[in-house]
Amino acid sequence: MVAKDDIVMVLDVLKSSLTMNYIILIGLLLFVSSCGGGGGSSGPANGPSAATPSEVPVVPDSTTFPGADWEVYAPDEVGISQASIDAALDYAFVADRFTQGVVIVRHGVIVGERYAVDKNADTIATSWST
Repeated sequence: MVAKDDIVMVLDVLKSSLTMNYIILIGLLLFVSSCGGGGGSSGPANGPSAATPSEVPVVPDSTTFPGADWEVYAPDEVGISQASIDAALDYAFVADRFTQGVVIVRHGVIVGERYAVDKNADTIATSWST
């Protein structure tokens, strides 16, 4: 007669070996699917060559993040009209606002910038709230 503990032990061994087989199978499938093809190109054999990265214009998008230096783009290059940038800057510099400087950033690039008289990008600005 086979003891209940022996059956449970056999089932546990089978279960763990099936789990291991599934893990190995999934690993092999991932490995095979990541392999390349026959080394040929997926594009046309005699078609135009792909542009090098320096030839492709880079347009900032929502994933662009500034580095040590900020890039400056024209507003229309990032989907904003120059008139709306001018209107925002004019609003910020209305008399009695004491605005020292405004920088408008879209998608990680500067698209508009204006400073008060005798101020510039390197001027230390004071700030307070009421």
